[in-house]
Amino acid sequence: MSTLWREPDHGVWEIRGPLRHYVGSKVMTWVCLDRGVRLAGLLGDESAPAHRWRRAAARSCSAPSSWSPRWGRRDGSSRPARLCAEAGPLGLFSEEMAPGGTALGNYPQAFTHLGLIEVAANLDMAGSREALHQWATGRSQGRSGS
Repeated sequence: MSTLWREPDHGVWEIRGPLRHYVGSKVMTWVCLDRGVRLAGLLGDESAPAHRWRRAAARSCSAPSSWSPRWGRRDGSSRPARLCAEAGPLGLFSEEMAPGGTALGNYPQAFTHLGLIEVAANLDMAGSREALHQWATGRSQGRSGS
């Protein structure tokens, strides 16, 4: 089994500059390993090294600057309501955001919007209409709703 996923890379967008550890690369490593384990189980493939894949998937989640497959980044910095506060004047998001909140890259970015829609749908399905309303209006972050 390859261990290249442990190495820094240029990311899915092949960003110029020094190699780094991108969360997206670790996420895709986890997805591949997790799906391999699931597929081996569904097919009853006893020859597949599912136990090794399971361990490698767990290591990919615990790598520095990594993430949790249960919900976003481990450090908790990626909160959807905080992201809503960073939208532009039209409520749109760019492809990338500088640490200070400046929009960078392509605009608008559909994947960010789809992620926010999924969060809203999950809150709605969880039956917490008040949490959904607070999240949508930004009140949970101390902003006033519009």
